[in-house]
Amino acid sequence: MIPMAYLRRQPQPLSSGSALLDRLAKLTHHALRLNTAAIVVTGIATAAMSGIPNVVFGGESDRLPLGVTDLPAFRAHALLACLLLLLVVLHVAGALFHAFVKRDGIFRRMSVFRSRGLG
Repeated sequence: MIPMAYLRRQPQPLSSGSALLDRLAKLTHHALRLNTAAIVVTGIATAAMSGIPNVVFGGESDRLPLGVTDLPAFRAHALLACLLLLLVVLHVAGALFHAFVKRDGIFRRMSVFRSRGLG
């Protein structure tokens, strides 16, 4: 998913009318992608460090191991989850700004049913 976001052809970014907001939009999109990858990595690290795969796939116990929340990987995972929530709120706010203030057809551009023109 993440490499495809960088490899597939993207429509030209819409301008908000503010250079600062345009830079914030670009930063937010990159941060969403990188944060998602980091959450996956820290989730796998948390599972590996805590023995969760043995519980889930090996049937060794009926509960998660104690101390999972003390692991550095879990703490990073939780922090990244909070950051993801903030990024999603920022992203939705930007989309709503474009849709209802700028009225520039942002939802049509994001639709999988849009024409092949991407514009």
